[in-house]
Amino acid sequence: MRLTHGSSTSLCAWAAALLLLTVAAAPVDDLVIDDATVVYGPLSDATRGAEVDINEIYSNHPAYMRMKDLGLDSSDTRGKSLLADAMRGVKSALAEVAESEDLDVITHLGGVSGGEIDIRDQTQPVINLLPVYYIDGSVWSGKLKRRAKSGVAEMDREAVLEAIPAYRDWMNLDPGDAHYHLLKDEWDKVYQKALDKVIRDEELNVVAQEGSVTSRLEPAPVITDMVIEALDP
Repeated sequence: MRLTHGSSTSLCAWAAALLLLTVAAAPVDDLVIDDATVVYGPLSDATRGAEVDINEIYSNHPAYMRMKDLGLDSSDTRGKSLLADAMRGVKSALAEVAESEDLDVITHLGGVSGGEIDIRDQTQPVINLLPVYYIDGSVWSGKLKRRAKSGVAEMDREAVLEAIPAYRDWMNLDPGDAHYHLLKDEWDKVYQKALDKVIRDEELNVVAQEGSVTSRLEPAPVITDMVIEALDP
């Protein structure tokens, strides 16, 4: 049979289409999952999987870091509370990565194979979504947001107050003294004015008690001396 140019072109197009259909119809490997390693998602009907180093993720959650720094574990009431906070944060970050990557299931390293897509390690993307800070103490200014990545500082409030003469005088008075409330108003205004100035100058969002902030990145700066220097002479 003799092929003309037109028929040759049609045949090539037909062959290309057949090849595409063959590729599309190629069987997809089933997703093989080790149930014991699943950290996110249901097992039924799962076709798209990924893996993470769940231990590394927890070691980067500031609430979990705080628990370890204090030498606590889940057998202690406070440790149990810190672990629960870490678990909530990890679960939320896993869910967000699963949604953004259209994943059905995420396991610990080596717990999944096959499926519709290449199995990728999503450890760092999950860590990037964890809170940067955890405050385990008093907050003197602002409100910590879960995703706050900057603008968090520590301050020794008592050291600042001790540097205010009106505060020192007030400490020696009885609440029934006529000057008690006058002095309290005086030192409170001096303190707040100095703190507000440093917050503006340093562009801070949250100021917490010194020693109460745990960060998975750089330590929170301590602004105690800055606030003392900003006090009215």
